[in-house]
Amino acid sequence: MEYLNAFLCGGILCAIGQILIDKTNLTPARILIGYVTAGVLLGALGWYEPLVRWGGAGATVPLTGFGYNLAKGVHAAVLEDGWIGVLTGGLRAAAGGITAAILFSFLAALLKYMKQKFDVTGMTCGACVAHVEKAVKKLNGVQDVAVSLMTNSMQVTYDEKILNAAAIETAVANAGYGACPASRNPETREAAASPRRQSLEELNALKHRLIWSFVFLIPLFYISMGHMLGLPLPAFLTGTENLLSFALTQLLLTIPILIINS
Repeated sequence: MEYLNAFLCGGILCAIGQILIDKTNLTPARILIGYVTAGVLLGALGWYEPLVRWGGAGATVPLTGFGYNLAKGVHAAVLEDGWIGVLTGGLRAAAGGITAAILFSFLAALLKYMKQKFDVTGMTCGACVAHVEKAVKKLNGVQDVAVSLMTNSMQVTYDEKILNAAAIETAVANAGYGACPASRNPETREAAASPRRQSLEELNALKHRLIWSFVFLIPLFYISMGHMLGLPLPAFLTGTENLLSFALTQLLLTIPILIINS
């Protein structure tokens, strides 16, 4: 029964993480940090202990269990050493896990994985970063992905025997963005940056069109709708004898808006 409980507990925690990856814009790193933080908070409140008694390794092995060990170690160290235990208790309780993480990270660094930088186009916010990262993370052979909105770039660590740059570019394109390998050659970098520059130029042009459209739209709206709100109009636009001037003025204000946005 203990094995079944551990399997169910660990499976539920993993399923929650997978749902967060698939259904939200949270990056895997934020989800992992959230798991550790949740373990610390639940452990400090005493709510994680019953889960450990029921799920055993299914509750202590996942990252929530790591957070629980941190909270438990800090609590014991504070009782033993005073407030200095806030700094030492967590490290003492989780020393094994921290050492294993450092050791296995070092061993992984010794493996020959390809680390390549890509220029990414089309990203405008944090959600875009999450979409690109999620799309690349799903590829078989990817070890790590780091996407930067500030530099519009992405660094991918992957196994060259399983994956190549073209497949990564395709995955990003299927997510609705563009990607190409970064190059130290200025001419190649300039060519890669041209789609990004073109997008910025189009955005600036759109802003100017919007501003000039409002310059003509505001008086047009005032003249055509102002009398309905009781707003005063110039004498040459009021009365039935000035209907032609009223219509012609609106036409003259409408034509520039059409030309600007044509």
